[in-house]
Amino acid sequence: MIIILWSPVKCYDSLFTLMNLGTEYQPPSINDLLGSSVSTTVTHCAQLCNQNRYCRVFNFINSTCQLYQSANGNILMSSESLSSVVGRINYSLFVFSAYGQSCDKCFNSRYLICINNLCACPSTSYYNGTFCQDQLLVNSTCSSSSQCRQDLNLLCIEQKCKDMSYPQWNTTGVTVAGTTGISGGTMTLLNEPHGLFIDPATDLLYIADRENHRIQQYQFLTNDTSIINTVAGTSQVSGCALNLLNYPTAVSVDKQQNLYIADASNNRILYWPQGATDGVTVVGSLNILVDSTGTNLYVSDWNNFRVIKWIGLNSSFGIVVAGGNGEGYLTTQVDRPWGLYLDESSNSVFVVDYDANAIQKWNLGDQNGTFIAGTPGTSGSNASQLNQPTQIIADPFGNLYVSDTSNHRIQMFQKSKSYSTGITIAGINNSPGSSDEQLYSPNGLAFDSDMNLFVADALNMRVQKFMLL
Repeated sequence: MIIILWSPVKCYDSLFTLMNLGTEYQPPSINDLLGSSVSTTVTHCAQLCNQNRYCRVFNFINSTCQLYQSANGNILMSSESLSSVVGRINYSLFVFSAYGQSCDKCFNSRYLICINNLCACPSTSYYNGTFCQDQLLVNSTCSSSSQCRQDLNLLCIEQKCKDMSYPQWNTTGVTVAGTTGISGGTMTLLNEPHGLFIDPATDLLYIADRENHRIQQYQFLTNDTSIINTVAGTSQVSGCALNLLNYPTAVSVDKQQNLYIADASNNRILYWPQGATDGVTVVGSLNILVDSTGTNLYVSDWNNFRVIKWIGLNSSFGIVVAGGNGEGYLTTQVDRPWGLYLDESSNSVFVVDYDANAIQKWNLGDQNGTFIAGTPGTSGSNASQLNQPTQIIADPFGNLYVSDTSNHRIQMFQKSKSYSTGITIAGINNSPGSSDEQLYSPNGLAFDSDMNLFVADALNMRVQKFMLL
C-alpha cells in the first residue's frame, strides 16, 4: 500500500510505502526514536512523520505513532499487535537536486539542511551521489567514514563500518621510517624526528626530520616498501635562507598539498608551495596548525607563552586565542605551548601546555581556558598526570591522544569520561627503550585513514606504526 502526502511546499511532498499489517519496526539504536505520540490513524501517523524532516520510517501500533530517523533497522514480521504497520518514505531524486548548492536552494526543504552555507544531508544519512541515503551499520561495506553511523561511533576501517566505542591498538609497534637507534642523513635514516602529518586524501606521511633540517615524505606501498622524498630543506644543512630549514619541529599540509613548516630555530613558519624549492616566511614560532579552509593558521608562540591565530597568509598581525598573560599555571596563561588541536565543531582549540604538564581547552574568543588533563604545574606518571607533553591529535569522536614525552608513552583521554584519566595505548610508562613495545621521548602523532597510529619516536630515530585492532 502507498500513501501520498501533498504539501503546498513542493519540497515537503512525501510518498510512503506501507508494510503488511502485523509488522513492527526494530531500530538499529534506541537513539533513533525521534518521538512517540497518540495517533488515531495510519494516515495521521504518516503526516506526523512527514512534518519531521528527520523521520524516515514510522511504526503505527496500538494507536501510538513512533517516529524513527533511520530506516536501516529490522522489520519484524510478527508483531504482538495484529494492527501494527510500518511505513517507509520512498525518495524522489528531485528533492535532492539542490545538494551542494547554496542554502537558498533548499530553504524550507524536508530532505536537505543547511550546513556551512551549503545544502547537505540530515544527520544519520550521507550523499551517495544521487540522494541522501541512510548511514550504514556495523560491519557494512563502506568506502568512507561519512557512510557509517558516526553517532554510533562507527568509522570506515578497511572498507567496513567498525565500532570505535572502545578503540584498541596493538602495543607492539612496527618501524616504518628510520632505523632504531641509528641516526643519519641518508634517505632511509632519520635524526630525532619530531612533527608528523598524514594527508587524509592520500595517506602520505610527512616527517619533520629535526636534526637533519628537512621534511621527508613517505608513500607506503602494498608490498611493505616505501617511496621517500625530501620535499623541503637539505639534509644536514641548516640555514636561514628560504630554501633551508633550521631544526624544523612540525609540518602541516593543506588540501592543495602545500606545506606549512615550523622552522623552530629560525623562529618562523614557512609556507612551502607544492613542488617548490623554497618557502615563504609567514610568521614565526614552534608549532603550527592549519584549519580545514586552509586559510587560518594557529601558531604556538613558545617564547611569548601564547597561541596566535593568523587569518590568511598575508596577515600583518595575529589574534591571541590562548594565553598572552606571561608564563604560569593560571587559566589565563599557557606555559610553553607546543602541540595544538582545533575542534572546529565546538570552535575551540586544545593546547599542549608543555611546562605546565597539562592540556588546556580554549573556546575561541574567551579570555581564559580550562585544564582538562594533567595536573597544572605538577609532573607525574600516574594515569591522570603528564610529564612534559608535546603533541596532541584527536579522533572523529573527540577523544584526545597525547605524546607524554618524558613518560615515554602515548595517552588516550576519552571525551565520554571528560578527559579525566588517560589510558596508555603505546609505550611503557616511565620506561624508555628501543624494543618494539617501548618509546624514547615520543613526539609527533598522526592517524592514517584506517586509524593506525604513527608515532615519531624521537630518540630512537624512527617512526613507529601501531595497528588498530
